[in-house]
Amino acid sequence: MGDTSTEFEVIIKRNIPFLSKSIYWTWAAILVILFLLSMVFLPSTHQSSEMKTVYFLLAVPKTIQYIISYLSIGFIIFYILMLITKRYDKAILTFQPDKIQICGKNIDRVIEISNIEKVYCMDAQKLNGDSKEKLTIYIEDKNEIETAIRLKYYLQTDDFMSNLINYENLKLDFFNFDIAPNAERED
Repeated sequence: MGDTSTEFEVIIKRNIPFLSKSIYWTWAAILVILFLLSMVFLPSTHQSSEMKTVYFLLAVPKTIQYIISYLSIGFIIFYILMLITKRYDKAILTFQPDKIQICGKNIDRVIEISNIEKVYCMDAQKLNGDSKEKLTIYIEDKNEIETAIRLKYYLQTDDFMSNLINYENLKLDFFNFDIAPNAERED
């Protein structure tokens, strides 16, 4: 790259690593248990909602009723916690000759180009094939730290990508759909 640096407004996805994952998996476990406990309602499937209520109150043991009630409340609480732990911070991404710098209110990160293991570029599309106009970049470094960056203004995609491609020995993977960046794909 040349001596010039180019700046782009981006949105950084910030998670609290252990807390975010534990809340997500607890929420998922509650969802699975609630689904399994919904089997209790199979005998009243074709009944009116009043009959389902009566069936729940009279035929389902109190222990199961309490478990379903507490899990339902827990489901809502953990869903709200899951939304709270995922933060999106505005920042300025600057391409420099040997590094990528991300500066914002709550973030100040420098990613050395030599430390980047792989870059995943995702231009998500709708089911009908139209672009969602959200370019997301996942940068994975040698310490397996993944940085999720979404370009704030989609119209800057061409300039952003031309700056990114200018770095030598950078492994880029391009995707059209929202998928996990570490997903294996067949070549």
